[in-house]
Amino acid sequence: MRYYMPFGPSEYFVWRRHDARRAVQDLIERADAAIADPRPSADLRFIHDSGITSMMSLMGICELDYTTTDYATLHEHWAIYRITPMATNLQIMFYRSPASDEVLVKLLLCEREVSLPLESSDRCYRWSDVKAYLSGRIDDRKPFPRKARAA
Repeated sequence: MRYYMPFGPSEYFVWRRHDARRAVQDLIERADAAIADPRPSADLRFIHDSGITSMMSLMGICELDYTTTDYATLHEHWAIYRITPMATNLQIMFYRSPASDEVLVKLLLCEREVSLPLESSDRCYRWSDVKAYLSGRIDDRKPFPRKARAA
């Protein structure tokens, strides 16, 4: 509850959403720049556990956008020790398909594959789909994306 309220999809700390939106927008811009460059590249970024929690919640990774008002059962769905344990890392790996020159994306949280709510082939997503999905979620004109769940 201590992390869910200020850093997750809670309605109580709206200002955190702007930080998460900026981080995801930066991710999109850096990915596009790296994809446009034919040379292999790596981009490393440091972000605190609270920042990565907000960012992953906005991205909807592993259903971290789970919302509820039933706080007595919140821990069954949204446990911070499973989301961002100490020394958390989120790896977003890009691959260029030799057959179609299409860019594919795979996400790993602490070296374990994680999912987005998108169509995938073996948890490998098309960058065009991921970019469109993330761009829609960071649109400032829209409210913070939420999955409405019954209490």
